[in-house]
Amino acid sequence: MGWVQDAYELDKIIAVPSLISVSEFVEYLELQRRVHEKLGVGAGHRWPWACDGFIRAAHSLQLISYNRENDTLARTQAADRVLAEAIVKRVDVYGQEEETVDYRNSQEVRKLILANPQVVRLLQLLDQNPEGLTKYEIGEIFGFPSEPGFTHITQELRLRSGDPNAEGSSDKYARTYMSWLRQLGWAESGSKRIQIDGEDHRVEAYKITYEGRQARRRAEGIPKFVIFESLASRKHPFWERERRVRATIIQLLSRADRPLTLSEISSGLGETLNSQFSNRLVRRELRGLTNFGLSIVSVAGASRLLDRVVIEIPYLPPVPRPEIPVPRPERQIRWQPKHLTRDFLAILEIAFEPLKWRQLEDKVYDVFSSLGFAPEKLGHRTMMEENPDIISYYLDPKPVLQKYAVIIDTKAYQGPYAISTNAKRAMISYINNQAPQIVKRQAPNVYFCFVSGQFAGDIESKLQDIYDETNAMGCCMSVESLLLSLEYRLASPSHVNPRKLRGLFSLMREVITSDLEMLARTALQEEN
Repeated sequence: MGWVQDAYELDKIIAVPSLISVSEFVEYLELQRRVHEKLGVGAGHRWPWACDGFIRAAHSLQLISYNRENDTLARTQAADRVLAEAIVKRVDVYGQEEETVDYRNSQEVRKLILANPQVVRLLQLLDQNPEGLTKYEIGEIFGFPSEPGFTHITQELRLRSGDPNAEGSSDKYARTYMSWLRQLGWAESGSKRIQIDGEDHRVEAYKITYEGRQARRRAEGIPKFVIFESLASRKHPFWERERRVRATIIQLLSRADRPLTLSEISSGLGETLNSQFSNRLVRRELRGLTNFGLSIVSVAGASRLLDRVVIEIPYLPPVPRPEIPVPRPERQIRWQPKHLTRDFLAILEIAFEPLKWRQLEDKVYDVFSSLGFAPEKLGHRTMMEENPDIISYYLDPKPVLQKYAVIIDTKAYQGPYAISTNAKRAMISYINNQAPQIVKRQAPNVYFCFVSGQFAGDIESKLQDIYDETNAMGCCMSVESLLLSLEYRLASPSHVNPRKLRGLFSLMREVITSDLEMLARTALQEEN
């Protein structure tokens, strides 16, 4: 359940609950079969995937309810009201009575669609941009940009690729929800002119209509329906944690009778989830929830949720206190290497010897190469001061949107390394200078990573500063964590690879050993 792709026909979405009898509980696979056979959704061997989109859409519009414990679905009272308005009985040419769905005059349908945060987000963006927006421009600020499951390509990359169907997940979401707006008369398709490399291009763009502006105003008084699963994609390596964090923020803001400061929200998160959260993280999550479609305003450093929210939260077991990295002797690691050679293990000492910074670059390069990346040395090997040490590419997959690059800065330091102001500024420069070339190599997703022996100080704050200047997400990784990722890779290459590791680079904090243990465990479960 959650976000919807490729479910365009509103009449078929609205007809989904008509396939379930009143008071009936239908297993998910059975409803997929009914949607395929009775609504004509899907063809070939991928028909279950196509039907899944229509079931997700019906659930997101509150037409069906979902029981997560036994994987069954039921028809809602809202669906009964919609079907009473939208089902029209006609007599066909053979004199037989048939039922068709006509949603155009159903006010109940419009009310349920305006309770969907993604629809409201699109209306807001179109209203703020009367010249129109392409699906690629929308995808850049729709959902949770830069996270796994919310990939996006720029309009420029789409034109350079020569593939008219190239798009990211967020771009697909924009296209799907936009089709609903067009069917309701709230948006229309046109074109706009953009310029790339001095050449003019005409591209498809969406514009809001007068009826769409009226709908946006009506949406302000309608409670928003938020599905827990929509708060993070299953492609995120820590999807359950992200969903908990965002759901808790929504609850904290909903229950408050006044605006809450960042410190109050981070404190509430800590008490609820048994962990520590920085103000920077809270600010980033608030921005993400705004892109998600909730109306959150900030005044004088305090935030208020203007929407009334109905959120489905399944039972979740208590959260254990996470591991917190602490300084320790550089040669001491807390796991037993079984597959790493002495050549790789030498990095544990090199990382703490400032005079061996060149060797550290070479070792980190070797590790990323062994992890399955295609790294490129740009540091001391090219003797260019304005280049990062390494750019590590993952260019193997055929879908453009799964390709990514990591800009890496290594730091050989005697003690725990606190990212300096100069290092922060340098990374910002690296990203801004290198990102255009990376995109031209058709790696639309760019991350950054600091690698050192240990880390100290306010890491999250400094990573956030880099994100604010570049819109690129990143992390810090100790050499121990880097070696542990290679240990898992050597033990099971199919379970630990660049595709699985991608989520680590968007954590916006230090990667710790428990992150890698969870990643390896999750990958193994998915394979089985």
